[in-house]
Amino acid sequence: MKFSTVLLLKSTCRQGVRSCTKTWFSRFCGSFESIFDPKDWGAISTKVYSPPILESKSGQNNPQKRRTQVLVQLLIACACLSAFFLSGCRRYYVEVYQQRVDASYLASNAVNTPDPRSSHPPLGQLFVVEWQVPLELLPKNPFIEFDANFLDYSERRYVFAINQRKGFKTFFVVDHEFIETGGIFTYRAKIKTEDGEVFREWRHQLWVNLITIDNSEQQPPQSNVSSKPNPSKDL
Repeated sequence: MKFSTVLLLKSTCRQGVRSCTKTWFSRFCGSFESIFDPKDWGAISTKVYSPPILESKSGQNNPQKRRTQVLVQLLIACACLSAFFLSGCRRYYVEVYQQRVDASYLASNAVNTPDPRSSHPPLGQLFVVEWQVPLELLPKNPFIEFDANFLDYSERRYVFAINQRKGFKTFFVVDHEFIETGGIFTYRAKIKTEDGEVFREWRHQLWVNLITIDNSEQQPPQSNVSSKPNPSKDL
């Protein structure tokens, strides 16, 4: 009886020592497995630590949130593709912007400051011609040809030189010129080279080529027969 009790105590003590040794090594090495095992009498084992595989919880408990995230990613991708293709189509261009010029055009009207021009404000139109061309086109001396049709059926052509790849040009039709002609009704802008090649063109929605009629038509020749008095009236 005493012998069996002694064996039981020895076995219990041995298990306690093993448990304490493993716990001490685990705490000392963090979350790593213990590399010393009393079973091997001090031998070093070749255990390799591998972190636990954690499952992604994105949308695990909320499928609706996961679908929303996927939808947002798809929309962002579509927007990026659209911006890429649209920017490629508008890489080289010429465009025209129009603005009315009156008292509201003055800066003093926006900040409410005294301005001597407010008593006689300008009246007319402002046009902005914007362009962007490749560098390879600049050696060909490009220029902008702006054709304008006025309300009085007159035509006028403005020419602007292009000295840089990207830029803009502004000009006014105001005061006497605007009152006399009624302003520009339709217009067209072209980027042309010195050899006459049209690189880009922009037209107003109502642009048409005016049909000119020559008023100096030949009149029918007048008769040279002089009118003679009727002798019957003298009788």
